[in-house]
Amino acid sequence: HEDKKMKRVMANRRSARESRERRKQLEVELKSTITKLTKDIAKLERENKEMLGKIRTVIDLWKKQSAKKQQELKDPMHKNGEVKRNLKSLFPVCSVDPKRTSQPSAHQLALSVLVKYQLC
Repeated sequence: HEDKKMKRVMANRRSARESRERRKQLEVELKSTITKLTKDIAKLERENKEMLGKIRTVIDLWKKQSAKKQQELKDPMHKNGEVKRNLKSLFPVCSVDPKRTSQPSAHQLALSVLVKYQLC
């Protein structure tokens, strides 16, 4: 009878020791998981911040372009700077001499448009 009792006590002690070891192993694994997830969260927060910055930049550019387009639509005299430069480079002299010919040339018509819209 005493022998049975001793075997049971020994089995209980072994079981308790194994249970403590499993619990310690689980604690180590959970701490490792927490460390990894904390690093992942920090990385994702940095990436998120970078992406928000890029999105803000794109939105700002879009707003500027939209405002520019709105201004062009509101003001018919407002001409695109690139068009002005191209026309001026094609027609550097901004004076028209109608006495040269009775029929105005394309050059003269273009110059008269430049003068009319005060582009030169």
